[in-house]
Amino acid sequence: MRAFHYIRNRVIESRRVSPNKGSLQNHIELEKLYQLLRKSEYGMPRQTFELIVAVLIKEGYLIGYKGVRPVDLKNARLPISYAVDMLVTGKLIDIETQKRITDVVKHLFGKITEDYNISVQESIWQDFQKLRSKFERTLQEVQHQLAPLASESSESTSEMENFLLQLRQLVDYIEPHQSSDIGLEKFASRVGDNMDALIRMTENLGKIQSFLKMEKSGYQEMCNYMDHPAFSSIPDQTEFADLNKQVKEVKALLPFSDQLVLHLGIDRLKDEFALFREQYVRMYAAAHEKVYQAVIIEKLKKIKQSPGYRAIRKFREIRSLPVSDYFKEIDEKLDQAIQSCCLRLNRNDLKKHPQCLCNFLLGDRPTSISAESFEKEIHVALKQYLKSMQEPRVRDRIESYMETLQEGAPAGKLMHLLNLLADLPFDHLASQIVSTMDSDVIRHINRALKGKIKVVERNISKFFNELKGRHFTKNGLRRKFEAWLEHSEDPIEDGAFIKISMGLKK
Repeated sequence: MRAFHYIRNRVIESRRVSPNKGSLQNHIELEKLYQLLRKSEYGMPRQTFELIVAVLIKEGYLIGYKGVRPVDLKNARLPISYAVDMLVTGKLIDIETQKRITDVVKHLFGKITEDYNISVQESIWQDFQKLRSKFERTLQEVQHQLAPLASESSESTSEMENFLLQLRQLVDYIEPHQSSDIGLEKFASRVGDNMDALIRMTENLGKIQSFLKMEKSGYQEMCNYMDHPAFSSIPDQTEFADLNKQVKEVKALLPFSDQLVLHLGIDRLKDEFALFREQYVRMYAAAHEKVYQAVIIEKLKKIKQSPGYRAIRKFREIRSLPVSDYFKEIDEKLDQAIQSCCLRLNRNDLKKHPQCLCNFLLGDRPTSISAESFEKEIHVALKQYLKSMQEPRVRDRIESYMETLQEGAPAGKLMHLLNLLADLPFDHLASQIVSTMDSDVIRHINRALKGKIKVVERNISKFFNELKGRHFTKNGLRRKFEAWLEHSEDPIEDGAFIKISMGLKK
């Protein structure tokens, strides 16, 4: 085997140093090669030498020539010197280089090479050229994506920078313009026996590509999340001490660095971030709920369905009561209170954005809202409304108006309102008002209070006595009725009401 290498290496050396001779370049004469071999430690009989040369030609390590024409061993016979007088190197690389390239191929392409020959070698060289194109694209993409991340970081990225430089050199080791033998030999000589370095290089490339493909978007989301002002405003209080500590720990892991990409830093960051976010969401939601309890909001909403609220809303429909618009004041305050409460908090949304849409922050202490305070205001307003309607000047106008009402009109309900006691239990008082003040009652009250009320009395008995036993024409009877109605001492003005009485006045 060592003789094999010696013979081929002598031919290779002649390729490197021999001048061009005619159309056949970089050759060595068969006889000269034999003489060199005899003088070396590998001296052997000529027959053995020629057998070795024949094998090397057959395997592709050497090419035999007779003059300037290549020799086809199928038509050759021993001794080989009859058919061959000059040798040049063939395309098949030597065995040591084959072993080295085989290891590289196994690592880079996952292929196991068993029978190494020219066709296998050409296929490997094509794979190398494809690898060069792939690495060139990969380098461009990786550098393009890493540049903005590295520029924003204060941490070291020198390890990745050195790796990318080494990868660039590895790409340059593959020279596509070379033949397979020369190209692979050059590559093998440059890489040397340091397979560990090549393995580390490809592993680092895998880590960077994995980070950019699988982790980059999540990493940027974590950076954006932790950059939110909500984490800068967490109070420096005992109840938030652990949370503030977690904020600092997570932020310390955030900067883009060699540690983050190449040494499992991203895995630790994801774990710490997940623990922190879970703790933060839990504490934020609890604090938010404490300030804006759903039960408070429901109580505030229920006030608008309560008898007291409905009662003061009915009083507001009475347009001429001499009292403030309590309903409007209470209703506006109630709407503001409901709107200031927040039921929009969603824990899943908090995992994406650390602040509720209501802008609540940890430590906020908004003014507490009490449904009971609104109930008290409604109670006071209801009493004021009722008292204003029962004032003498308002009561007199309503009672005067009631005297004009025909049978079936809601006089009883009106009188009930005028006699309601404001000191009744609140719920009972409100229920009484709601059940009594229907739309018909409100309409009559508004009519009674609309303007000056005048009631004119006419005695139907007196008119009857004047007509009793007498005969009248239709027009005559009409004139008598109008004369009775239009009493000169007490004329009926427009808008006045007429009260019909019976019996003799004393």
